[in-house]
Parts: sequence; structure tokens; C-alpha cells
Amino acid sequence: MQKKYFIFDLDNTLVKTNRANNKSYEEAIKVVTGIDFHHKKQRFTRGDLALAISDLTPIQILEIIKLKEDLYTKYIQETTLNVQLVKCLKLLKNNGEETILLTESRKSRAQQVCNYYNLDQFFCQQYYLEDYNGTNKYHYLISKNYFLDSVILFENDRNEIWKARRFGILKNQIITIKF
Repeated sequence: MQKKYFIFDLDNTLVKTNRANNKSYEEAIKVVTGIDFHHKKQRFTRGDLALAISDLTPIQILEIIKLKEDLYTKYIQETTLNVQLVKCLKLLKNNGEETILLTESRKSRAQQVCNYYNLDQFFCQQYYLEDYNGTNKYHYLISKNYFLDSVILFENDRNEIWKARRFGILKNQIITIKF
């Protein structure tokens, strides 16, 4: 029997992070620009900055991003743990299964969230955005000699699920998390 790899996404799969993320951005924008900024998106990202506030300079964008990362600690209590999914993660790990964190998050922030909820102990491996340099994380798994037909993926994001399917992870190998 082929070994299985249980792969977990972090943001809005294991931990709901949108609120902390968005509040961090709103405060960073206010500090850097003086603008009392509120947005309608479910999750505001660094890619949204220039589109949302068109007259930002490149230096202001970098300042906002840096400050947002620093402010995240202040808002980490605004995150919510997916208790049921973490129970599943613990059970898999305690049964000797290979559990992997594979996230689009930057390492520093992902580790901050994992430390806050003491999740590190439940992963055999952890891979972050920096590990695969912003390329497709499923391609990265292949490069690390994981067999995608042996993957069970826990993911919430439709785009990430589409990417996983495109790289050969079958629909019945993906557990879509609604949290």
C-alpha cells in the first residue's frame, strides 16, 4: 500500500485569518497614509494595495506591507482555530501519518499563527511561500519527491483547488473546507 500524505493549508482552512489580516492592513494604511481605509473584499492582500489606493508610492506600499506584518501580532487574537479540523490533524499525526503544512503564507506569519495555536507539533513538514518562491506549490511538492496520487489535501480556496486538480490531484483526494 502506498504511503499517504495529508496536506493542510493554513489560512482560512486550519485557522480563519481574514479578520486579523484585514485589520492589520487597515491600521498600516492609516499609519502610513493617514487614510481611514476600509474595503469590501473578504481578504485584502498586498496585491490589492495599489489598486485600492491609486496614489500610493512604491515606498509607501513597502512601508504598509512591512508595518502590516509587524501589526499582525496585535490582531492575532482575531483569528479563529478550526477546532474540528485540528482534531483530525492531531489524530492523523498521533496515528503516525505524514502530515504536512503547505501554505501560501510567508514563513514568519505562518509560524506566528502556528505558534499561537501550538500547531507545529502536529506537522512532519512545513512548507511556506518562500520555499517555492511563489511558484505553484504543487509543482514544489513534486520537486520534493511527493507523489501527488498519494496526497489527501485539505483546502478552502477554489483557486488552489483548481491548481491542485491541474497538477493531477484528483477530486476525491481533496477535502474542501468551509469554515
